[in-house]
Amino acid sequence: MGASSVSVVIPARNAARFLPDCLASVRAQTRQPDDIVAIDDGSTDGTAALLAAAGIRTLALPGHGAGAARNAGVRAASGDWIAFLDADDRWEPSKLEKQLAQAERSPGAVMLFTDALFAGAASGRYLDGRVPARVSSETLLLDNYVCTSTVLARRERLLALGGFRVDLVVAHDYDLWLRLLASERAEYLDEPLSVYSVHDRGVSRDLELATTETLRVVREHGPPAPSGDLRSRLAVLERFLGHLALERDDCASALSHFSSALDLAPGAPLTWAYFLACRAGPRVARLLKSLSLWRRAQFVAGLQPSGRYPGRSA
Repeated sequence: MGASSVSVVIPARNAARFLPDCLASVRAQTRQPDDIVAIDDGSTDGTAALLAAAGIRTLALPGHGAGAARNAGVRAASGDWIAFLDADDRWEPSKLEKQLAQAERSPGAVMLFTDALFAGAASGRYLDGRVPARVSSETLLLDNYVCTSTVLARRERLLALGGFRVDLVVAHDYDLWLRLLASERAEYLDEPLSVYSVHDRGVSRDLELATTETLRVVREHGPPAPSGDLRSRLAVLERFLGHLALERDDCASALSHFSSALDLAPGAPLTWAYFLACRAGPRVARLLKSLSLWRRAQFVAGLQPSGRYPGRSA
C-alpha cells in the first residue's frame, strides 16, 4: 500500500471565484498528490485562465455536465486512488494523508470518505454523526451520507463500474456510490477533512431536480417491494415534490405526488390534508400554500447535509 499513488480530480464550471482557495488547499496537503486533473466543463468566466496560470493539467469539455467531467478526469488520471474535489470546495491539510493511512489499515476497502464542514451560508458539520455504524448500500439508500469532495476511491473499480452516469445531472454521484457499495466495502473517517461550500445557484430549480433524481435512484436501486424505512424515505421524497408542485400552483402534479406518498405511508395526517385539498381544487390547495413553503424549509433544513441540496454544478 505504501507505493500507492493518488490523483485529484477537480471538475470546474464557472468556478473562478472559488478556484484559488480550492487549489491552495491541494497545495497545502501534508501528503501531496501524485497527479492533478482539472476538467473545465464549458466555463465562460476566468476558470480556464486560472487553471492555466496554476499549471494544472486541464481537460476541456463543452458543458457535458458533472458526471461526464468526472469520468473524463478519472480516465485521464494516473493514480491508483482518485480523490474527488469540487472546484467550490476545499480540503483540510491532512485530508489525503489521513485517508491513505486509513486505506493501509483497511486493505479491503475500495472507497473511503469523511465528514466535512459547511462554509458560506451554513455552519457546522456536514454529517455530524449521521453515518450509521454499518456503511452499506442498504443504509445509503435511506440517507445519502457521502459527500463527494471527501471521497477517495480505487480508480480501477470506478472504471470497472463504468464511472458516473451521464443521464443524471445531480444524483450521478449518489448512484455510483450505491453501485460501488453493492459489491465492495467502504470506510468512513469521522473527521471533517473537507469544507463544503453552500451558495445559491437557482435553489428552487435545483431542489426539484435533485429530489426527482434522488427518488429515481432510490427506486432503481431499492427492492421491487420496499418496506419499512425505505418506504418512509420514498414517501418523504414524494411529499416534498408535492409541496414544490403546490408552490407553483400545479395542483395536478401535487395531487399525484401526495397520492404516491400515501400509497407508501398511508398513516400521515398532513399528507392526507394536502391530498384532499388538491382534490378539492386549486382554491383550497392555495390555502395550504404558506404551510407548503414552511414544509419546504423544514425539508431543506433536515435533509441538506445528506441529500446534497442545493444541487451542485460541475
